[in-house]
Amino acid sequence: MGPPPLEFLQRSEKSKQFWDEKGTWKGRVPIPETSLNISEARLEGEEKELFLKFFRKMLQWKPEDRSDIQDIFMDEWLLADLSEAGEVSWEE
Repeated sequence: MGPPPLEFLQRSEKSKQFWDEKGTWKGRVPIPETSLNISEARLEGEEKELFLKFFRKMLQWKPEDRSDIQDIFMDEWLLADLSEAGEVSWEE
């Protein structure tokens, strides 16, 4: 996800308690430098890429950038087993 965009931080006065005017974290405990890609170690290849794509649809700082519920429920990774079983087909 990375740090929140300045535009997002400027939406709330409370953000000034935790972030400076440049968007730098002010807390004593540092925010871990990691990523979802590094954290997910059980999946590989295309399955991992589809999983990460699925989660990135939801993990967005700004709510308006997140996918809607219909898109999430119909995600290719989420429905992969049903697709392989012939229960779901992808229509373009």
